[in-house]
Amino acid sequence: MHRRRFLQATAATAATVATVGRVSGATYDSQPEYVDLVYDEVALEQYQPYLVTRHLDVKPTVAYAWVADSTERETRMYCYWVYWTVQHGLSPFDSHQHDREPILVEVDPETDEIEGVVVDGYHYLAKQYPTVPTEDGTHPLLRPTHKWHFYTTTTEVGEFVPLESMHTKYTAWMDNGWLADPKTVTVPWRIKERRHWWDEGRDSVSMNRLFYSSLLNASQITGLNIGGAQATDF
Repeated sequence: MHRRRFLQATAATAATVATVGRVSGATYDSQPEYVDLVYDEVALEQYQPYLVTRHLDVKPTVAYAWVADSTERETRMYCYWVYWTVQHGLSPFDSHQHDREPILVEVDPETDEIEGVVVDGYHYLAKQYPTVPTEDGTHPLLRPTHKWHFYTTTTEVGEFVPLESMHTKYTAWMDNGWLADPKTVTVPWRIKERRHWWDEGRDSVSMNRLFYSSLLNASQITGLNIGGAQATDF
C-alpha cells in the first residue's frame, strides 16, 4: 500500500475504533508531533511475523502492535510487541512476569517491500536484518528462544499471534516500571542507531545494556552459552 493510499484508507476508517485507533501529534510525552501511531489491523496483518512456538513451554498470548509513520522518515515501521505472561529463565535473576519482545518490520511505502527487520536479538539488544526469510514476501519467519523469547530467523513457517492495539497497553506498561526506553517504542526508527531498547539514566548510560553486552561478548569469546547467547544470530 502506497503512502497516499495508506493515509486515505486511514482517514476513511478512523471512525471505526475497533479497526483503527489513530493517534496524531504528541499524545505521549515521548512521541514527537511528526510521528503518527496508528492501529490498523489490516495493514498490520499484511506484515505480521510468523512465530515458531511449538518448542516453548510458555506460549505468547498476544502481539500489541501499531504502525509508525512520519513526515521525517522515508520508511514506515510495523511494530509488534509480542507478549508472554511470564519468562522462566535459569534463575530468579532472569525470570519475571510480563515479558514483551519487539519485532519491527520496516517497509518502503512506495513499493510495499520490506526494507529490513529489527528484533530483540539478545535481552533487548537489537539485531538488525537487511533481509529475512519470509512467507509470501511479507511475513518474516522468526523463532523465539526457549526460555528468554528473543528471536532468531528460521525457514519454518510458524503461526500468527493474535493482534491488539499497543495504545491499550503503552501508558500502563510505562507507569508500571517497564524498563524500555520510551522513544524506542514511539519513534521506532531510533533503534537502528541506538541498537538496544533499555532505558537510560540521567547520565545517558544503561547499565542493563552494558551488562548484557558484556555477557554476549563473554559468550562469544569463551563459547559458553550465557543467557542463551549461543542461540542468537549475533
